[in-house]
Amino acid sequence: MNEKLQSWLVGLKLSILKLAKAANFTLTSTEIKKAAKYCGGIEYTLESFLATGTVHSVSGLGLMQDKGLTIVAENINRMRYMSHFRAVHRGAFFQEMRTTEARQLLPDAWGFICPVHTPDGAPCGLLNHLTMDCKITDVPDDEKVKNIPIVLTEYGMVPLKYSDTLDLKNSYVVQLDGRIIGYVPSNIAARLVDKLRLFKIKGKTVPNTLEIVLVPLKKTISQYPGLFLFTGPSRMMRPLCNLLTNKIELVGTFEQVYMDICVTPEEAYKGKL
Repeated sequence: MNEKLQSWLVGLKLSILKLAKAANFTLTSTEIKKAAKYCGGIEYTLESFLATGTVHSVSGLGLMQDKGLTIVAENINRMRYMSHFRAVHRGAFFQEMRTTEARQLLPDAWGFICPVHTPDGAPCGLLNHLTMDCKITDVPDDEKVKNIPIVLTEYGMVPLKYSDTLDLKNSYVVQLDGRIIGYVPSNIAARLVDKLRLFKIKGKTVPNTLEIVLVPLKKTISQYPGLFLFTGPSRMMRPLCNLLTNKIELVGTFEQVYMDICVTPEEAYKGKL
């Protein structure tokens, strides 16, 4: 759409310059409308893209493929029709790869991507579907997002502007949607996370779709340690029963990797809740 608009504006400019060669030419809204008639429209390009799934681009738009970007929902039956809206496709680019790495179901996708709802043949493992309970987050309440730094500060986080008073070597960085908002001492980080989860489950002060990820500091090579919080839309989350509160809590893909999740309550044991 961006490239088509740019080419349309270039065509409009050329049409106006052509009309301007006439004697006593004055640029008015009528002349602009007259020039626009010779530029064609942009709706055909969009209609063609939605119908065929093929994008015609000069720059390539940085995409791995230019075909199969859209599909027509088949209404063979109701379940087949609805499955289109829960489908997740890795892309046709990976079908040409000989390795099976792109087709594997990784631990961070467990519970979000159905392990059996994938077709046989070439798209196996590439065309997946969301699980029945998987939810896609909406735009959160701005007021609840603004409350997150306040709640964190109340339970031990040191705001960024006061970080010079803290021993940063023994502290975790706190990020909210990719923005550093402060630091928390490593000895109280776990307790802070537990408190924040209680607010999250209630959903009155902070969003119930808040993703809380505490990456611990390890002696071995691992992910960068810190407390990472996410509130943005279009994230996959799934409901779990929090055994401490016996209430439903939504967890995200990055979050569940650092959580202790059991299939039945009997599998849980003290010290790992």
